[in-house]
Parts: sequence; structure tokens; C-alpha cells
Amino acid sequence: MNTKPGLMLKAVMAVASFIIPFVSTLVAVVYGVAVIVLMVVIGLRKASAYIAVSLLIVYLVLLASTLVLGGDITSVMRFTAFAMTTAPVFVFTFATTRPLALRRIPAVYLLLVVLSSALKETVDIATSYRARGSRGLEYWLRVVVATVVMSMNRAQALADSLRSRGIDVVD
Repeated sequence: MNTKPGLMLKAVMAVASFIIPFVSTLVAVVYGVAVIVLMVVIGLRKASAYIAVSLLIVYLVLLASTLVLGGDITSVMRFTAFAMTTAPVFVFTFATTRPLALRRIPAVYLLLVVLSSALKETVDIATSYRARGSRGLEYWLRVVVATVVMSMNRAQALADSLRSRGIDVVD
């Protein structure tokens, strides 16, 4: 999957995952299930199970909130179909691509570095708040707010660093 045809297949799958939900919800569901089955076949069982359960939970929560609030079911179906096509494709792409191939694309490499360090800091923030005794909704709200603030500060520091090296960064 790391050959040129394999990378092209992943690119086509990614583009298709964005376009298919706008064509038909049924086609999007079939495409999403096919990608999840492909992930199971190549050995990504835990990832495919996680994606399937997550999408089911997202759909049920959105469906319940739509019914309670009297919203538009079609929008919920379209959003869920979009999530069902894009999530497995991106997990499949990153799980089957060597890190070296991802490092060759500077934007993807930079994104992976930022996300991995942000994830580590989020775990540290969560551990810190848990040690202070925060529990329940208050705990999660504090973690989310602190993570957003931390991410914004990191993005600003990264942009300043790039500007100081002469790289044009758009705000």
C-alpha cells in the first residue's frame, strides 16, 4: 500500500469519501461499510470496530436530539453519511502509510507533530485536573477549555516561529 499505485488509491478513496455523501446517502453508507470491511480484511480490526461503534453512537445521539428538538432528519443522515465515509478512509490512509512517506509532505508532517504534542499535553492537562479533584462535567469542561487555549497558543507560537524564519504564514 506504500507504492505509488497504493498512494494513488488512497488519494482516490479520500476524494471519493468527500464526494459520495453528496450523491446519495445509501451509496455513502455502502461505501463506508466497504471501507470498514476492507480495514478488517487487512488486519485493522480494533480501528474498524472503534469507527463502527463511534459512528453508531454519533448517529443515535444525533437522531435522538433531532427527534426531541423537531429538527431535520435528512441533515442528520447526510452528516452521519459524511462521517461514515471520511473517518474510515483517513484511518485507513494513516494506518497503511509508512511514517517516512508522511514526512515527505511538509504540511502533513507538521500537522502530525502538532497533533501528537497537543495530544500529549491534553493527557497532561487531564491528569492535572483529575489530581486536583475535578470530576464529572466540570472536569471535562476544564479539560476542553484548557486544550483549546493550549492549541491556540501553540498555533500562534508556531506561526511566529515560521515568520521569524521568513516563511509567509496566513492568519
